[in-house]
Amino acid sequence: MTKSIVFSREIPVRHEVDVFVAGGGPGGIAAALTAARQGKSVFLAEGHTCFGGMGTAGMVPVFMTFGDGVNFLAEGIGREVLDALTAEKGADSPLSANSIPAECLKRVYDRLLGESGIEMSLMTQMVDVVAKDGRVEQAICHAKTGFFAVSAKMFVDGTGDGDLAALAGAPFEKADEDGNMMPGTLTSLWADVDWDAYRSSGVKVHDVLFKAFEDGHFTVNDPHHPGMWRVGNHLTGGNIGHAFGLDSTDERSLTEHFITARSRIPEFESFYRKYVPGFENLELVATCSLFGVRESRRIMG
Repeated sequence: MTKSIVFSREIPVRHEVDVFVAGGGPGGIAAALTAARQGKSVFLAEGHTCFGGMGTAGMVPVFMTFGDGVNFLAEGIGREVLDALTAEKGADSPLSANSIPAECLKRVYDRLLGESGIEMSLMTQMVDVVAKDGRVEQAICHAKTGFFAVSAKMFVDGTGDGDLAALAGAPFEKADEDGNMMPGTLTSLWADVDWDAYRSSGVKVHDVLFKAFEDGHFTVNDPHHPGMWRVGNHLTGGNIGHAFGLDSTDERSLTEHFITARSRIPEFESFYRKYVPGFENLELVATCSLFGVRESRRIMG
């Protein structure tokens, strides 16, 4: 039998604003900036050490394309961020328009948010809500200084997992009829790739990937291999490997898959060194601290 306790305490209402935003990823940032530019007071709570979500803490190496191959189709905050990131990279950057140097993007988001007058707090997790008659009245947050509440007229869920909505009692779906969700990826940062040698070789990673399968190189033969992208003069971002069975709404599942994904990184390192020209001296710099999640809760309504 599982034991339980009743946890109750009086906490301060530290902020009273028009709009509370939980989660400082691209969606949360866009919501916060848009509200602030319309004259609304905003409090933005981000649980990580930086704003930007998957493009920064998650180390996703490239944006999806912003156009159809001919026309640029994005506007608004997305266009503003991309233009600012391009300027941050510098005119002589060897990177493609869609490459994401994470440290540059962190500074872009910091600057945009700082200029907006938004009240914002990193290392601040939204942990619960107070709702009455089906309407959220306060968000309960926890940070290094302890618990506090934020009162607002409107609440925006930018958590990526629908945490705020789920805590408020909103209906949601998760997974398909068999309980399966799209796998996640633990992205990574690498050094010492000779991109000129790779391009001149004519070798395609997917061609040699199946040769590695035949050779028994991998523990798991995963043919869906997005690959590597250049994200700096000497840095490469890896979107490699899949975490099948990951549930990003369960810390036990996240723990298991962080550990498993990190344990498989040496297989990818040795694969690229052995099979892909230009990657002979590949060296791991870091794995991301935020799992790349492709599917989570779907809020209904």
